[in-house]
Amino acid sequence: MWFRNNFKEDLIFSVPNERTSGWNKMIAIGMLPGVSDLIVVQPDRVMFVEVKDYKGLQRPNQIIFEQKVKALGYDYHLVRSLDDFKRIF
Repeated sequence: MWFRNNFKEDLIFSVPNERTSGWNKMIAIGMLPGVSDLIVVQPDRVMFVEVKDYKGLQRPNQIIFEQKVKALGYDYHLVRSLDDFKRIF
């Protein structure tokens, strides 16, 4: 909500990538294990944001996704609070 209230012209959306039954089918049709929780699209940048609590660790496929995103020249952020998220902007 904070983002949508402050950046009304930009896009933010979540990627539902939690494991569920039918996981293999989801991968077969394009689900990417490790993809970030949020994707932010602004006129001058695209950002990938992983949300964890203070104890949460990235899974190996999330680390691989982060490395690929950064190698392509995009921003990747790991945030642990709303304040962390706000600091990106």
